[in-house]
Amino acid sequence: MSDGICSSCGAGIEYSAGVQSLKCPYCGAINEIKRPENNLPSSIEKIVPLAITIEGLEKKAYAYMANGDYTPDDMLEAAVFTKKERLYVPAYIFRVEYDATWTASFGYDRTEQYTEYRTVYKDNRSFKEPVTRTKTVTDWRPQNGSDTGILSLAIYAGTSLKTSTLNPDDLVPSAAASRIPSEFNASFLKGVDVEELSLPEVAAYAALKEDINSQIDDSVKSHGQGDRQKDWHWKATMRHDSTTLYVPICHIAFDYKGVEYHLWIDGVDGGGIRADKMPEDEDRKKQVHQGFIPLMVGGAAFAISSMVWSFVGAGLVGLAAAGGYGLLRRNALLGHSQKIRSAMLTQMHASSSSKVLSEEEQDEISKAYQIPEKSFFAKTHNDKKILPALSLAAILATSIPAYEAAMQSVDQSDASGISADDAGISGSDAPSVDEPQFAVQATEDVVQDEVVVDQEQSPGMEEQTSDATEVPNAEVATAPDWSPSFDCSKASTNAENMVCSSRELSGLDVQMAEAYKAASAIRDIRSTQVSWRKGVRDICEDEACMISAYENRLEVVSAAIKDSSPLPVQAGSGTNSAAIEKMLQRAETALSNNNYEVAVSTSKNILLFDPANQRAKEIMDVASKSTTTPRW
Repeated sequence: MSDGICSSCGAGIEYSAGVQSLKCPYCGAINEIKRPENNLPSSIEKIVPLAITIEGLEKKAYAYMANGDYTPDDMLEAAVFTKKERLYVPAYIFRVEYDATWTASFGYDRTEQYTEYRTVYKDNRSFKEPVTRTKTVTDWRPQNGSDTGILSLAIYAGTSLKTSTLNPDDLVPSAAASRIPSEFNASFLKGVDVEELSLPEVAAYAALKEDINSQIDDSVKSHGQGDRQKDWHWKATMRHDSTTLYVPICHIAFDYKGVEYHLWIDGVDGGGIRADKMPEDEDRKKQVHQGFIPLMVGGAAFAISSMVWSFVGAGLVGLAAAGGYGLLRRNALLGHSQKIRSAMLTQMHASSSSKVLSEEEQDEISKAYQIPEKSFFAKTHNDKKILPALSLAAILATSIPAYEAAMQSVDQSDASGISADDAGISGSDAPSVDEPQFAVQATEDVVQDEVVVDQEQSPGMEEQTSDATEVPNAEVATAPDWSPSFDCSKASTNAENMVCSSRELSGLDVQMAEAYKAASAIRDIRSTQVSWRKGVRDICEDEACMISAYENRLEVVSAAIKDSSPLPVQAGSGTNSAAIEKMLQRAETALSNNNYEVAVSTSKNILLFDPANQRAKEIMDVASKSTTTPRW
């Protein structure tokens, strides 16, 4: 459909495609519809026959209207068709032949090993430790070739379909390609509106240029080889010819509760549809969303309890149950509505059909007139009772496991006199500090043995001495003969895992637990301990940084114990000059050796207790700016 102006009175008039003249409803003047010139073809060469009847068009529309999760149950019954049109619209089919030549680079991946050296600190000495790593290398090879092909593209060649915001002209190419066109015969046009061709061939071909280049590009790149490709370049020579044809397009409109909705359907098989957004049942949508209230409430309770107490996987069971209820309720509500609309559709098809029905078809129609029964989860009349009860159950199911785990952890911490969090490790169920004394002794013996080995090496030797590196890439089948101050089976962070996997770090962790207990008898140092753990130790990415963090912290805590000088209750409220000076010297040594991570972590530990220390600020500033450079 399109709008025009009466040449006599200037009133607006509406006309359909294919109509040659219109009578003005206001003044009675006859308005001729002129055909555009522009050297257009004088006739249409081909035609894709219309295959949908008016009855079939209605069925297609009803089937589309009945589809949808939130389609109102009464829409099929209440909707009134206001317009039913079958059109022939003009189109071009272009046959494009091309010859292309291309160049590109194809990449072939391979792996290679390389050795890098990391600095390891033990007993105030640094060693270069070789580490073998693997990287992927791509070998690039230039390639060239050629590609030929034939493309077939169709495009709408009119104007009337362009007036719709639904872009029904997009249906034309697929409808034109859906079957082989027939030779044009005017008899095909009987009883169908026809739109004249109005787009010149040159303009139509230009509009297809981007699609043509895209298809050639895809065909050229299909010659790609290797693991990856880049630097594609191609050029092509093209030849084309065109065919004009008519393509069938259908249009139907209906009114539902005072609003008009439009559907455009291809007239070949009805497979392509462009339609307005269909109306939705807001009450049903609300009921579906309400079914997930227990899940949302349980999720909020789970998040809060995880932050206040701790994360416990058992709480996920409650969330899964609440989510399952929401999904079952959704499927039940949508399924019941779909049954109602399917039954209504069956009734409408039966009433419009004149054929003799089989017994099976008669039974189906008979069932369609029966109101489908709601399932248990589709019954919403008790929502005011059921939803609050399920929400409360979700809160309890997600919160109680975390609370019980937290209480158990507190009981165990009280028994030992110190929590694992405060001692330096965030894992729960830490053993008492008196228990790991044997582990400390074993650690000290091992370290002493390593020192002896290092002393026997020549200065130029850089040999690994750790037992864990003697058999690379091999998993240890037996449990290690060392243990930190916490249960390694509950380790969850990178810092915890590093402590559990290192004999030296495990020993330092045990010493930290002992030192913390002794210092706690003098003053409450929990706040500074937590700040050190989170702001210094836990940011370390390797063992050397971890060792430095522990040693620096032990310097401050041990110094306070020996001279009975209390540690600050809060970070930065006081200092221990002897310990701070020793840590400054260590940071400066690490900086001079280009060990920037250790310099940064040591400086941060100093500033934790002495925020105004200018030397520490300068060291950290220089080390932080140098972290991108090699450390050796």
